[in-house]
Amino acid sequence: VVDADAPKLGISSPAFIPIADYGPHPITAPLRAPALLPQAVALELQSPTDWKAAVLLESQSRAWTETGSLDDSSRFDPDTAERAGPLPVGVALSRSDPASEQRIVVIGDGDFLANTYLGNGANLQLGLNILNWLTLDDALIAVRPRAAPDPNLNLSDRALALIAGVFLIGLPGTL
Repeated sequence: VVDADAPKLGISSPAFIPIADYGPHPITAPLRAPALLPQAVALELQSPTDWKAAVLLESQSRAWTETGSLDDSSRFDPDTAERAGPLPVGVALSRSDPASEQRIVVIGDGDFLANTYLGNGANLQLGLNILNWLTLDDALIAVRPRAAPDPNLNLSDRALALIAGVFLIGLPGTL
């Protein structure tokens, strides 16, 4: 999936698609920030007979499926197999039987949960919500993860020299 609006949002590659509008589902209801899916593929949902299907993630309306190479001249070509957006890139399926409930989530991109992209937008929250929904922990979907406090410690050169002197000279000398 290629998004023509990606460069306008400061995203250098058109293959990175922002997901700003989520489908109405318990997984996506608490999400407020957009998710960023790198190199996602579009899904084609066929009506399952005994499964209840819901579109979770959908590309923007100016997106399309690109069948050629990705470069600056990539354009939507309606005369090929390319499809115009909005395109589903995430679907949730569920069905109930007398004994239990079965749930499936299909996302057209597995990289959004990789360490490289986990901090982008709502990727982490989306991944946690998917796991909580799949494990039937619907109550945990509304619990937001705590943000880490600022991990940076900015010290002056004088403070660094003092700390180094205490721990490299003073403490060993005392012992």
